[in-house]
Amino acid sequence: KNFNIYKDGNVKESALPVEYQQVEYIESTGTQYIKTNLRSSNDVLEYIASVASKASPETTQKALFGSTNGFNVSIVSKLYRATKQCITNIVVNSDEFDKIHLTSNPQKSKIDLKINEYRQVGSYSNFILGNYLGVFAYGNGDAKSSYMLKTLKIVINDEIKINFIPCYATTTVTNVDGDECDSGTIGLYDTVEGKFYTNKGSGTFLKGNNV
Repeated sequence: KNFNIYKDGNVKESALPVEYQQVEYIESTGTQYIKTNLRSSNDVLEYIASVASKASPETTQKALFGSTNGFNVSIVSKLYRATKQCITNIVVNSDEFDKIHLTSNPQKSKIDLKINEYRQVGSYSNFILGNYLGVFAYGNGDAKSSYMLKTLKIVINDEIKINFIPCYATTTVTNVDGDECDSGTIGLYDTVEGKFYTNKGSGTFLKGNNV
């Protein structure tokens, strides 16, 4: 276990190793994204997240997380959308963080999207399998979006595969790809496998206050 020692002498358990500082959120500006090591499959997949999105007048799809055709939550104009046109009528709340829970079941062609107290259930048969799952975009970097991410868990068949915590490195570290990252690098730390995921796009992430 890792612990933080504060100036007043209090000691509290930390969710992250000492090489990382947790922050309230990380924010993409439309050019950054993260590629996970998970792929879309026939398994039951869930995203459980807390996001604050900037509603956009654009009519093109901007992915919050997921892969193409079947395993994504995105925004088109001012509406949240799951899997293209399957679920489209949940309004973005740009004033605060929204709680999102998507369940995709390709075996039953079912999609279940809950955002705060609103829920929509639909059917979608055109699942594309084998594509990497991404955050702030699809896993291939398409449909990059701008929003703040506070929490994100990815669950497959009721097992947590990724538990992302927004943070930045406090010293030189190595990311999930084996690349060396300087102190101050912003990204997402997965507490399940103990790996640091960093930007695969251009520019740099923004960050919230230290937690």
